[in-house]
Amino acid sequence: MKNLNIENRRVFGPGDWGNTGRYIWDAANIKYSNRFLTTQMVFGYNIMHQPNVFPNVNKEGTYAFATFNSIKNLPFLIDLFYVYKYDETGKYISESNISGNLYASYIGSKVQKTHHNLNLMFLGAYQFGKYATDKISAFGITTQLNYKFNTTWKPELMLTYIYASGDNNLKNGIHQTFDGIFSGSDTDLYSWMNFIFWKNVHQYRADLILNPAKKISVRSEYHAYFLDKTKDAWCFPGKAMRQDKQGLSGSFVGQKLDFISKIKIFKWFQFWGGYCFFVPGDFVKKTGNSPLAQWFFGELTFIL
Repeated sequence: MKNLNIENRRVFGPGDWGNTGRYIWDAANIKYSNRFLTTQMVFGYNIMHQPNVFPNVNKEGTYAFATFNSIKNLPFLIDLFYVYKYDETGKYISESNISGNLYASYIGSKVQKTHHNLNLMFLGAYQFGKYATDKISAFGITTQLNYKFNTTWKPELMLTYIYASGDNNLKNGIHQTFDGIFSGSDTDLYSWMNFIFWKNVHQYRADLILNPAKKISVRSEYHAYFLDKTKDAWCFPGKAMRQDKQGLSGSFVGQKLDFISKIKIFKWFQFWGGYCFFVPGDFVKKTGNSPLAQWFFGELTFIL
């Protein structure tokens, strides 16, 4: 059993939040490196966290093969990857209401460049294959600009845009909703509150990170969420929450503010806590209940 953290959790994410073990894998993980490139190959499946059961149970019936290749000695970092995901449980429903299996491939790349205190990153992936009887044609991207200031409190500004295609034609036999591959869905990637995922979304965000003391880090985040296609669903990690198949409820899902702090009190004792609130947009207001959502968390870590 192991966690997989690949491409900064955006392609394979271990799931650092919660104690369900839903991101634990039984997998063969092979790495090879020379002065020109580093290659990693993974084959396995997501398992249920049952320490007393052997062999481990495939949690959702999905298997995956992936290869990641990092090319060295270039003026920028570039990774090329291919992921194949298949599930033959027959639980996928096509747009013509026919059940079937999932056979999905993803080809993608991450390009990253650092110049002094400025860091630029772009990650993109195209998804194709079969979703029951439907053809898959979908894609997702993430772009990020990060700048660290050489001043008091060492402020760091981060601007991010995240996109995942949705499906606005639910009867043409083409599944255009990007499914996020195996991206980590928790903590700071998309939403601390797990209110959104890398699926039918435009996400705009700005982060400010401050370090007022050597052992204290404070992070504030602003997020704005929009649906890519108004007839497709607003998706939480793992499931669709609300959908207006007529596309009449707009695309604005809402805005969110997060305030997160880490304090290393001693070498063996750390506090981590935060407060988040979500202000619903037009889509949420027009499709059901839409109260202001608030969320708190606190965590104490003892290192023995």
